[in-house]
Amino acid sequence: MPAWWRRKPRVPEVPEAPAFVQAYLDLWRGGWPEPAGFTVLDLETSGLVREGARILSFALLRIEDGVLRFGDLFEGTLRDPGGEDLTAVEIHQVVRSEVAAGVEPGEFARRSLALLGTDRIVGHHISFDKACLDRFFAARYGFTLLNEVVDTGQLAARLRDPVLGGFQGRERPLQSLDVLARAYGITPEARHSASGDVLTTALLFLKLHKAAQRRGIRRL
Repeated sequence: MPAWWRRKPRVPEVPEAPAFVQAYLDLWRGGWPEPAGFTVLDLETSGLVREGARILSFALLRIEDGVLRFGDLFEGTLRDPGGEDLTAVEIHQVVRSEVAAGVEPGEFARRSLALLGTDRIVGHHISFDKACLDRFFAARYGFTLLNEVVDTGQLAARLRDPVLGGFQGRERPLQSLDVLARAYGITPEARHSASGDVLTTALLFLKLHKAAQRRGIRRL
């Protein structure tokens, strides 16, 4: 859908927020900007329920003009001094010492916003990770991300079924990242780690995006 067809984004006023937050919000004040590219996102969190799940580790990888920008890769653990309930540690292999020595929340926020800019955010089951990021920014700075999202699971569902139009694919069960990676000839990298999953998702997205272009699907 063209930018002019949509309502202008509701950009909040957060006068007490730091300059890097204001710079991000300023990108959206004139309406929907043209996305510069895509940023693939993966978070590993302290639980599988979005309400209350804290970010343990993260990876963001930009795609521009169909190229993975490894020089822009931002990954690590997020420092959470009060985090004791790490129920997902056995899955994600993130230990308390790594969380205690991780990236400071303010630095994570600054670098994440600088990378995201006006990009569309790509991820597998992205609604969970986007909700976790939104809660992080809302709690600290009083706003939620304005970027549009692309879910590789939903995109794959649309490509599987030519009858599907728009976003109807989200109403059907979505295949897992492992299943789709095998289907598209991708060897998953270090599953259940943010850096491994973000690379697998990025490679999958590139293949899905090309397939969508061949099918004439313009709106992801």
